[in-house]
Amino acid sequence: MLLERGKVTTFGGRCPGAPVAQPDPEGEVLRRLDAARRALHPTCDVLAGVVFAFK
Repeated sequence: MLLERGKVTTFGGRCPGAPVAQPDPEGEVLRRLDAARRALHPTCDVLAGVVFAFK
């Protein structure tokens, strides 16, 4: 995911196919980053963020 001042962009993502009932950690991260972006937008000229998964 890429956090910019005007948007949050997802690269890659989950496997293709029909959706199944399971947790959506990627969606949760996207929602949280977007909420942070919207809160900081009025006061920040530059936003940058990096998200990565690990096991």
